[in-house]
Amino acid sequence: MKQDLAERLAHGELHCIGVVAPDLDLLARPAPVRLATRPANDAERARLMGLRDEYVQLSSRGRYVDAAAREWRQLPISWRMSMLMMGGVGQDVDSLGTLALRDWHEMPPHEQAEVRGVVRGAKKHLLRLTALAARV
Repeated sequence: MKQDLAERLAHGELHCIGVVAPDLDLLARPAPVRLATRPANDAERARLMGLRDEYVQLSSRGRYVDAAAREWRQLPISWRMSMLMMGGVGQDVDSLGTLALRDWHEMPPHEQAEVRGVVRGAKKHLLRLTALAARV
């Protein structure tokens, strides 16, 4: 009897529970969620990215802040210089190598943002490369 009732509930044959006691209907289907149909504009996207970074900082208690510094430290100087140059950092300085030797935390936030943008673009484009990386 219980198994038959469970099967009928699973197949959606019994609808009387919601009619008799709608507050007790634990199997009611939730209303479908309607998502926004328009894409976020640049200002909204920047605000959302800022909120994301803030919540990561709050939830991680700063554990991931050092990850960027560690990754920057592990990069060869030539890669650091390339990223700074691609980000437009240090165009008015004679020695780009001096800027590349700085620790991640010594860089101003706008320079960090430029480097992060270059890295995002590099990840997007360089992950697709296979033939150029082949040893043929």
